[in-house]
Amino acid sequence: MVVSLKHILFLLFLSRVFFSFGFNDNNNLNRDSLNDVWMDKSNSDSSRLNALSELTWAIYLYDMPDSALKLAQIQYDYANENNLEAWKPGALLIIGRVLDRKGIYSKAIEKYQEAVSYYKESNDISNLGSFYNDMAIIHVSMEQYTEAQDYFNKIIKIAMEAGDSSELDVYYNNLAILLRLKKDYESALSYYDKSLQMKIKNNDQLGMALVYNNLGTLYMDLNDYEVAYENLIKSYNIRKLIGDNNRVITSLNNLCEYFIKINNLKEASSFGLKAVEMSQEMDLKDEMIIAYKQMYMIHKKNKQYSKALQMLEDYHFLNDSIISEKYDNSLLKLKMKDEYELIYVLDSINKNHNIIIDNIISDNKKTINLYRIILVFTVLIIVLFGVYFFNKKRAI
Repeated sequence: MVVSLKHILFLLFLSRVFFSFGFNDNNNLNRDSLNDVWMDKSNSDSSRLNALSELTWAIYLYDMPDSALKLAQIQYDYANENNLEAWKPGALLIIGRVLDRKGIYSKAIEKYQEAVSYYKESNDISNLGSFYNDMAIIHVSMEQYTEAQDYFNKIIKIAMEAGDSSELDVYYNNLAILLRLKKDYESALSYYDKSLQMKIKNNDQLGMALVYNNLGTLYMDLNDYEVAYENLIKSYNIRKLIGDNNRVITSLNNLCEYFIKINNLKEASSFGLKAVEMSQEMDLKDEMIIAYKQMYMIHKKNKQYSKALQMLEDYHFLNDSIISEKYDNSLLKLKMKDEYELIYVLDSINKNHNIIIDNIISDNKKTINLYRIILVFTVLIIVLFGVYFFNKKRAI
């Protein structure tokens, strides 16, 4: 299985530590009440900032990053103006993550480093690890793998020295993902195993399924299909058991790929069709597009060309719509930029046009004045000749 950077970043994203909010009508009411607490200046600074912080996280997780960025900046400024240092790092975390999502990596790192300085001074180990984790992920985004690995190693060292194993399994898994990206498979397997043992000890079913899945796809990279299947099917069964339907589809797609690789097209088709059906029901486009592509390959191998063509058409249609949706904002900005440049050009043309017109008018005025002078001079000559001939006639 060829692992894309996008896929790696998605796996790392799943391992980030977030506050948890439900997104429903009750959450809308909760956001309103949090806003009321923040706006009421009779409340204590601590109460107001706590409400603002929760409101900011809720809006961020509700996929409104620009609004979250503004609120986080308000939180930071208020804390800074009132010497409430403990409230600044939380705001910096949101600011950093929004900048990260926007691809403004250098600025995101600046914000994280500012927060890290605070946590170092206060010796807040657990929060320091969270920021290092985010900084590592940014470096992965920038394909700066050495820097990313340094941060993951720092996190693990800090956690072990502090005797804090609460997030150590997450850090092991993240480091394994990075090592896999660097094609250091032996080290990746070692850290996956460390993560898995901790998740088994803690009976973390969701985490166990994640690591089994990662191991399965890694063993497919190594062409060790027997071990790959053992891990993939474990992941699939756990996800079905706990009702993790989103990731059940991921497992279905991975098992479909596995059976394609070993040329068992009947089993591949069974898992692939389930993936298509579930991804369509849940409108999970990223999983749907994988399922379409794999079903196209199966139909093609089975020489079912009409079905293969249909899946290929579905794949391209969905892929184009995803690309279109993804770049709509960028295209809009580009369009606005182009329109601005067009207005500038037209304005320049207009100014130049006016200059040309002014020059023409000026030249015309000069020409008219010249004509007037010539005309006056001509009339004067005619008058003089007339007077001359008139006087000459009288003299005769």
